[in-house]
Amino acid sequence: MGERQAARVTLFQGSLTYTDPRLEGYDAAVLCEVIEHVDPARLPALEYAVFGAARPGTVVVTTPNSEYNVRWESLPAGQLRHHDHRFEWRRDEFREWAGSVARRHGYTVELRPVGPDDPEVGPPTQLALFQRDDEASAAERTAARAGTGTVAGTGTGTLADAGDVSHTGNAPTDAVREDGAA
Repeated sequence: MGERQAARVTLFQGSLTYTDPRLEGYDAAVLCEVIEHVDPARLPALEYAVFGAARPGTVVVTTPNSEYNVRWESLPAGQLRHHDHRFEWRRDEFREWAGSVARRHGYTVELRPVGPDDPEVGPPTQLALFQRDDEASAAERTAARAGTGTVAGTGTGTLADAGDVSHTGNAPTDAVREDGAA
């Protein structure tokens, strides 16, 4: 990483099961393979801290698809993929969780496969792309003015073009804000 880029990166440690004002105001948050490391009883706290308090415009959540585990020859039946996983969701469980989180906190959600989408058991990883309702509305207005007919912020450029990246907790969770503010 170059000096200019490094100067824009701020690292700090915290927990996504507690609200943290340092996470407020970011354009996006990525919880990549994080939620399965949280005890199920603590998921409501994580949900509130991310979607209720921090309220980034976009939230990306990925987690293993437990149905796909039968395709891993080295994984004994019924075993989780990693010793630190507290749970692994089936596709219907993830869809239900994501939908209820979106409804409770004013987000829309789109589910996407990550990896090959097996016709019987689905993809190895599942992804939920949440967009805060006011962000989706603003993106639609911007697209309409530009005459593109597409909604800004639903592609990978939203996250890839961001400036400041901050890590919280021990899991690989990124909060991204394009203005470079910490």
